[in-house]
Amino acid sequence: MWRSCTIRNSGPLGLLSDATMSLGALEEQTEACLQFQRMHLALKMWGCFKISGAVDGNVIRVLCRLRAIGADSTSPAVTEALCLANMLVDPERPGDFNQALMELGARVCTPKGPGPLCSQCPLQSHCHSYRKVHIKQEENSKRLLGKLDRMPSTQPDIEDCMNSGTCTLCPREPWDNELGVQNFPRKPVKKPPRVERTLTCVVVQSGDRGEDEYLLTQRPNKGLLAGMWEFPSLLLEGDNSEMKQKGALCAEVSRMLGVQFKKSLLLYVGEVVHIFSHIHQTYVVHSVSLKDCGADRQTQIENTQWLTRPALQEAAVSTGVKKILKLYDSMASQEEQTKDGKRRKTSGVKNDNKQQTSKKTKFSAVNHGSRQLSLSSFFKTVKEET
Repeated sequence: MWRSCTIRNSGPLGLLSDATMSLGALEEQTEACLQFQRMHLALKMWGCFKISGAVDGNVIRVLCRLRAIGADSTSPAVTEALCLANMLVDPERPGDFNQALMELGARVCTPKGPGPLCSQCPLQSHCHSYRKVHIKQEENSKRLLGKLDRMPSTQPDIEDCMNSGTCTLCPREPWDNELGVQNFPRKPVKKPPRVERTLTCVVVQSGDRGEDEYLLTQRPNKGLLAGMWEFPSLLLEGDNSEMKQKGALCAEVSRMLGVQFKKSLLLYVGEVVHIFSHIHQTYVVHSVSLKDCGADRQTQIENTQWLTRPALQEAAVSTGVKKILKLYDSMASQEEQTKDGKRRKTSGVKNDNKQQTSKKTKFSAVNHGSRQLSLSSFFKTVKEET
């Protein structure tokens, strides 16, 4: 039988925590702690150990609330102010300190939800945000009771720089009483995504084995979707007419292929909307088949390649390209269904005409033979029947 005991553990990376474990697990953790301590001493002796603060999201939030920093935490001014983290680290136990600060931000000084547990925070007496919240609450209470001085002091508070507009560490948004300490730091307002429209052309040709090949171009090595492959595209600038759009796209594809073709051969496929984090992109999709142009099969040129469908599925393409290809496939299938429907309708009309002609022939042959009856013979036949 394994016996268990309750210990108070201060491991190499963690906070103090109560845990109930077996003696076997206790021996394993003790050995791990000893190994960590030996490694720590060796690194310190070799001069490889550098004491620095861990600055992750939780630590940034804790330090911003301690100093009542409400500006965007990613701004240069806030980043410079947070060098405070390296000054606070305990040189004897930097790992424990950093882990403790991260745990404090994750469990006590939380970003949202039920709200920070300020009553359980060990840093409450040092927290400037907590003190500002209480000052605001006292001012609101006095205002409700009519005890607040109507004539404010002409001497500004040296720490009250929030309303001055010159401090780079104070929040730009007005104070929100419901947020409390969550006013520090405030998330920056996201900019609306940039709206763009891009002309795209799906160029198809017949390969050596008779299967379709698609023309793709490679994007620049820097910027959005760097180095990835896409269909020939052209950013649309300004409100141009449909004919001008087709002309610009036709000129771009002709330049890439070295083959001139009429813009009337460009078929409109549809539009595909793809949203990036900062761009609302709309692809205006057209297609052209080199078989319809009467052009010879094109070889690969610089920064372009002809890919079959299986190769295109495995290439480094974006989700937007896959959406465009899906739209093109749906249009192609609709065209095939339309052609099949017309063929069936035409063949059905021909068969109906043949059946009606044969029925008339049979009817006349059964009743009167191959000779057409005259009007007098018709009346004679009626008299004979009566």
